[in-house]
Amino acid sequence: MPSIVDSIQKIFQMDIYKKAISFINTGVVLSSAYALWMLCMIIFNTEAPFVVVLTGSMEPSYHKGDILAVSNWEKYFVVGDIVVYRFDVNEIPIVHRVISEYVDKKGIQHLLTKGDNNDADDRTIYY
Repeated sequence: MPSIVDSIQKIFQMDIYKKAISFINTGVVLSSAYALWMLCMIIFNTEAPFVVVLTGSMEPSYHKGDILAVSNWEKYFVVGDIVVYRFDVNEIPIVHRVISEYVDKKGIQHLLTKGDNNDADDRTIYY
């Protein structure tokens, strides 16, 4: 099996035309992947259209390593909905179920969530 060093040496041995074509092909692949991600962001109306479940807190519904497609078209959530959220201080997405909700006088909805496999709700995470 060729090593990375062998692959790099082969690249430097190629003529400039082949290097340019290889560079352009790599750019096309990367820009296509980026464009597809941006299209998914628009379609699903969210900055993270796909997330990976990182813990077992939602078992048996979702298992560690599951990939979820996330959409954000609903204005309000109801008890029983599964939501994905994160805090500014923690970039890790949390996938939990809504167990309680209320709308304040300003029309802002507040949610209390809990992992299906957790004993307690997420109040300790919020504060």
